[in-house]
Amino acid sequence: MREEPDIIGAFYERVRRHVADALRQYQDEQKAVSHEMAAKGLGNSGPHLRRRVGVLRKWMVALTDQCFEDVMRLPGTQSMHRMVHADFLADQLGAFLTQAEGDVLIFDPGPAASNAIKQEIRPIREGLEHDLRDFQAQLWRPRSQGKAASETNNTVNLHGSNVGSIQQAGEGATQTATVHLNVGAVQTALDEFAAALDASSVSDEVRSAAMIEVETIRPQLKKPAPNVSIVREGLHTLRNIVEGVAAGLLTTKLAALLLAAGIAIS
Repeated sequence: MREEPDIIGAFYERVRRHVADALRQYQDEQKAVSHEMAAKGLGNSGPHLRRRVGVLRKWMVALTDQCFEDVMRLPGTQSMHRMVHADFLADQLGAFLTQAEGDVLIFDPGPAASNAIKQEIRPIREGLEHDLRDFQAQLWRPRSQGKAASETNNTVNLHGSNVGSIQQAGEGATQTATVHLNVGAVQTALDEFAAALDASSVSDEVRSAAMIEVETIRPQLKKPAPNVSIVREGLHTLRNIVEGVAAGLLTTKLAALLLAAGIAIS
C-alpha cells in the first residue's frame, strides 16, 4: 500500500523555508542600504534608519502574502485551514518580525530618536496582527504582487553668502561646491525649534518623526567639522514633515532654522 504524502508537514516545512529565505534576503538588502547611505555620508542618520524601517515593512508584507498564499493552495476546506494553521503562521511570521527588528537600529541615535523609530515599527507589528485576523475571517487580499516600489529623491539647494564657490561645468571641468554652515546660529535655531515642537499641538506621530531629525542633526553640530550632508538632509526632511501640519510659533521657528542654515524657504 502506497503511503499518502504528508501534505501538512510539507506545508509547514515550506513556510519555515520561506521565513528563512526572506530573513536572509532582508538582511542582505539592509547591508546594501547601509553601504549606500554610508557612501552618501548618511551612515548614522535619521534618513538611514527610516530607510531600514521601509525595508522591514516591505519584507513583512511580502513574506505574509507568500505564507498566506501557500495556505490557499492546500487542498480541502479553506476556512478550516485558515483556522487550524493560524497559530503556526502567527508564530513563524512573528519570529521573522522579532528577528528583523533587530536589524533596524544598528546604531544608537539617542533616546528620543530611538523611541521615534520604535513608534514607526509598531504599526508593522500591528499590521501583521490585523492581517492574521483578516486571513482567518477570509477578508485578506495579497498586496505585494505587481506593485512597483517607489522612491522619492529630494534635493536641497543652499543659497546665500554662506555658500562657497561653485564652478560652472564646461568641457573638461570639475564641478565642486563647498558649503559653510554658521554652526552657532543653526544650533540656536535648532534648540528653539525643538522647544517650539515640544510645546506645539502637532500629533505625536509628527512630533516623533521631527525629533528623529533633530536628534540626527544635533551631534553633527557639536563636531569640529560637521557633516553638511547629514545636516542638510535632516533639515530638508524636517521641513517636509512639519510644513502643512504646523502653524504659529512652530512654523516661525522652522523658517528661522532653515534661514540659519542657508536653505531657501520660498
